[in-house]
Amino acid sequence: MQKIIFYLMITLILLVGCSGPVKTEIADSIGDQLNKDEEITKYITDLININNYTSTASEGYSFIRFDVNAEANSDFVNLSDKDKYDVLSKIANVIEENTETDYEFECGEKKICAFDNIEFTNDEDIYSFESLNMEYDLALNHNGEEIYPLEEESVTTTTNEINSSQSNINSTVNEEAVYYFMEGKFEEITNYGENYVPEIHDPQVARLAASRFGISPEEADRIYIDQTMKSIGH
Repeated sequence: MQKIIFYLMITLILLVGCSGPVKTEIADSIGDQLNKDEEITKYITDLININNYTSTASEGYSFIRFDVNAEANSDFVNLSDKDKYDVLSKIANVIEENTETDYEFECGEKKICAFDNIEFTNDEDIYSFESLNMEYDLALNHNGEEIYPLEEESVTTTTNEINSSQSNINSTVNEEAVYYFMEGKFEEITNYGENYVPEIHDPQVARLAASRFGISPEEADRIYIDQTMKSIGH
């Protein structure tokens, strides 16, 4: 419940206070690797740039987001959507190999840094991976619209089938086990709440629970909230 209350509070107020400069050595090293990778640079007109911006996240802590930006050439624009996706995936893989969980990395005292977006621009066209550290599955976007991979054509499902499916999920997953797993991960990752940042840690823990129990991150979130409310008598 404390997490829910805290999340509501930080969406309403801006807490200030940070210490020391941002250390960009890891981000700079990633940029150097990307600019030496010919499988990436053959699709851009100049060097890849890594920019960062800060949003204060919690008492005394700052959350710094890093974006990867480049000007795409005509060779990139002429690729199929799948091949464009593969190029940006190469960048995401390099970032993942050089960072910690969910594209995070150390960047200074009381600072939480993470890569956020990858953007290739060509005139007015923007091809991107958005919210790297929030997304369970990466998707290629063109001017903000997801173009690859597209969701498979939905199959018509009756209300009874939906209810039956939901019932099967509920009957096979021990919701208390999911809750205690997530609670333990919150404590482990955030040092018992000291470093808790909802926009980072909530989706991160939901993904861990999803992987552990074979459910979706959304289902993990629902279970955690339901069990939290149950524990306080609601």
